[in-house]
Amino acid sequence: MYGYFRRNARILVVMSAVLASACGDSDEGSSGDNDAGLPEDDVAAILNDVADTDELRAISGFYVQRRGIRFESLEGESPTAEPLEIETFEREIYYDMASDRLRLQVVSEIAGPASGSVDYAEIIDGDVGFVTGLDGTFLGPGGDARPLIAARVSSTRKQQRLLMPYIYFRDVGEGRRGVELVEIIEQEDGGKQAVIAVDDVASPVAFTIDLATGEVLSAETTEDDVLWGDVVLRVDYSDWQRPAGGGMRFPGRVVMKLDDLPLYEAENSNFSWGIDGDEEKFALPDQEPLPADPEGGRVGELRSQWYQRYLALGVTAFVEANPAVTEVRELEPGLVLLGGATHNSMALKTDIGIVVVEPTVNEDRSLALLASLNEMWPGEPITHIVVTHHHLDHIGGIRTFVAQGADVVVPEQSAAFVREVLDRPHSVFPDALHSNPHDAEILAVGEDGRIVTTGNEIIQLVQVDSIHSGDMTLVHFPRQRSLFNADLHIPELLPAGIPLPASLLTRMMELRDRILELGLDVELLPDAHGGIGTFEELEEAIASGFSTLL
Repeated sequence: MYGYFRRNARILVVMSAVLASACGDSDEGSSGDNDAGLPEDDVAAILNDVADTDELRAISGFYVQRRGIRFESLEGESPTAEPLEIETFEREIYYDMASDRLRLQVVSEIAGPASGSVDYAEIIDGDVGFVTGLDGTFLGPGGDARPLIAARVSSTRKQQRLLMPYIYFRDVGEGRRGVELVEIIEQEDGGKQAVIAVDDVASPVAFTIDLATGEVLSAETTEDDVLWGDVVLRVDYSDWQRPAGGGMRFPGRVVMKLDDLPLYEAENSNFSWGIDGDEEKFALPDQEPLPADPEGGRVGELRSQWYQRYLALGVTAFVEANPAVTEVRELEPGLVLLGGATHNSMALKTDIGIVVVEPTVNEDRSLALLASLNEMWPGEPITHIVVTHHHLDHIGGIRTFVAQGADVVVPEQSAAFVREVLDRPHSVFPDALHSNPHDAEILAVGEDGRIVTTGNEIIQLVQVDSIHSGDMTLVHFPRQRSLFNADLHIPELLPAGIPLPASLLTRMMELRDRILELGLDVELLPDAHGGIGTFEELEEAIASGFSTLL
């Protein structure tokens, strides 16, 4: 994407001309008056327009209401299914451009994986942020104010910059970001567009500008995705209009895509320049913020949408929680459940190494698992990593285990997806596999299941028809009479006597029925989010419709 950025391109202040056009009084065009068109490469003419950035620098900030939808491509039936409409939101944004502060007031309906409503505010002052209210629907704190991790602060700030390009333009005008010309594009109708690159942390942001109108058409940048690696994040701006109170135009509609997949779309309304009288909106709670974390802030910039996607899913706790292994529970000698704040994994020690089940969330969690396993069984290699299904929180750490030399056991429906995940470049934020490549063998689990023999142990893998995912796979340890599942049954999570949600009850019945259909000899049922239950307790809970486990 960015191979065409020319390092020897002249420094260009075409952004100033865009701002000059945007500050015009005409109601024609998208951003302002420009009958003659913006200068293409006349540096003197461009420099003559630099002073017009003063109007933008003089603006204290802006207010806007946004209503829209977020999409998620890795929570559906399969990795190739159409992205789900995962969040429907209404947001109020107060942005103090002069003092580098912002407030997002959010009300959303979350469609999954744990459906529900959220109502919260993010308040950010520089590198410090807090959230008040309920911002998650599953395994997350809410209600009282709490400090935000640095990665969430920086990912939120980056998203707001991309949704409102004037934030970048002001930084350019004040010398905080460099800018250069990439190319002039000749249109078939005789019009011309300029592509300019503005510096940013992960990679430059390429803005495409219509030279006749000064309208910003799009922005593109490359950032990191934990699974996909280097991805192109694109924002399209349209329906430029002038606020009721006057001033520069704003985009009435913004659409965001990640590698051409739908990610975000919103309508902007009630836009106004200035935030006079809104000082209380930026007041931080009377609490200590988290310690400064420059590296965490950098990570949030490098993979902003990874954090924003989890927030849209209602499970921000998955990426904000400490990745450390919190508890190791032995089911049988050599078979352990490795607990975490939000996710569990299994490990089986064989006479030739270790089989790990469930590479959850991201590399940080996988590295914590590897450290814990090395403490238990020093020097033992990881022979296999087993994937139960393709959802992003259950597969995010897979590349770390492959970098250790592990082969991959994966549902047949997701085998091609996993191969692509392993082959993608990760140059924006190099991970373990990028630094230590390994060509893993992929062992696919089809509808007839699969037996994996590793050393002195046998593992049976079977698929189950589920409303949760079309590639759901169960991991059976016959000798230990244990069966690991993800997202079907969540023992030890709900208090005793709680009515079971309808979708969870359905998934629990799917699990029970498959065990009975195959005649599996199962006593213990460890899972990916809760703890360890028994088959008898599963049947009791289904019969009563209530949680039976503390």
